[in-house]
Amino acid sequence: MTDSHLTLRFTTEELIFLMDTLEIPFLIGFGQNPITRIPEDEAQRILATGFNSLRVRQYISLAEDPLAPMTVESIVIAFLGVCMTAQNILSMVRVLSAGGSQVAHLHQGKHMYVVHTQLEPGIHEFIGLLEQEEGVSYMINTLNFSEKPISVSEEINLSQLIFDQVTELIRDDRVLGAEELLKDEGIETSVSHSLINSITTAGAQTIFSAITLPPKDEEKVEAFILLESPTLSWRITIRSNGDDLIQLCPINKESCATEANRLLDRASQPNMAIPGRQSDVF
Repeated sequence: MTDSHLTLRFTTEELIFLMDTLEIPFLIGFGQNPITRIPEDEAQRILATGFNSLRVRQYISLAEDPLAPMTVESIVIAFLGVCMTAQNILSMVRVLSAGGSQVAHLHQGKHMYVVHTQLEPGIHEFIGLLEQEEGVSYMINTLNFSEKPISVSEEINLSQLIFDQVTELIRDDRVLGAEELLKDEGIETSVSHSLINSITTAGAQTIFSAITLPPKDEEKVEAFILLESPTLSWRITIRSNGDDLIQLCPINKESCATEANRLLDRASQPNMAIPGRQSDVF
């Protein structure tokens, strides 16, 4: 990390204690504070574990006066405050084809951005950044893109029905049938081969979504799907104007970062379109 970054890591017990102490009922990327929904003895154990750990790490401190309030480090309050109050959030949910998932959220604050991700079970990482592009780059750099130049420039437009049929044929190892179906839709052979190869070799499917939360406006979501393949990755967008059209466009790391930044930029704009249903590539 550069000097413009600061990273905090908390265990689940520490995070629950902080949410309870700072009266944070909910965090995107964590959910509701579970402390009121678990047995009392278990709740006390979690809070005691979190308290002791945070005190050892000097994120909280007690005054000599037993009646004085406990002090939480200001940087901790700042990071969690951004996550609690952010009205615009860029969410990245990556599902690996081999199993497992990766989730990160970029929270837009007034003076800083905070990325919240879970490195491994029980470990939450919060990264404070000065610029939005830094947060997006951090998220994008965790993905796998081919370093080869994009070999296909054409955008593909398919109906949801045809796209679902193509992916089903590929799942059933009926590649020739998928090629014929794409040919019937007017897709050039070289382009259909690239798309089919990408779907066949895809290592992950990642959903980028920009979320706008109340009270600024009614909750809105705009998204695109990244089909992540070692040969060629594709951006998949589902149009929201009722025609059920799937748009597929080849994408690399740089253009993916550009699209993700645009999502978050548009999140604050009024009348942002809400996309139709998402498609399961695999």
